[in-house]
Amino acid sequence: MKNTRKLTLAAVCSALIIVLLFLGAYIRTGTLAIYYVTTMLIIIVITETDRLYGLLSYIVSGIIVYLLLPDKNMAVSYTAVFGIYGVIKIIAENFKNKIISWVIKIAFFNLAIFAGYSLITFFTGNISEKLPVWALWVLGNIMLIIYDILLSYGINYYQKYISPRIKKT
Repeated sequence: MKNTRKLTLAAVCSALIIVLLFLGAYIRTGTLAIYYVTTMLIIIVITETDRLYGLLSYIVSGIIVYLLLPDKNMAVSYTAVFGIYGVIKIIAENFKNKIISWVIKIAFFNLAIFAGYSLITFFTGNISEKLPVWALWVLGNIMLIIYDILLSYGINYYQKYISPRIKKT
């Protein structure tokens, strides 16, 4: 793929990510689904180009989201966890040992959650008055495993059915 096509794909996916996050900021239902699609878009950029363009797409969309998105919680969630997770997942799954792969993903997630939690509490105050932090941590790790498995299904579907059709054109 030529550099122009790679850059165009990264730019289009970045624009879609920004639009989806804006929708999520105004339509309060389905935010996890929106995060899922944004992560898949980063993974698509990586799959069709390389990690550099995926990282570039993440950085560009993250900067624009921070500057323009009215909901800073959503911006923090995207930049701290969901946006970069696609890059981390691809890197971690390059290891043949599944245990190492999961350790990398879970360690990243926990560091990202800590950073995101710190930023959100800095911007808005306490996140949850109903659940203690340890309960949020446990639930977050369970959700990560489910999220990662669903991403794997999405990647497999994309590579099997969608990517071959794109490459034909």
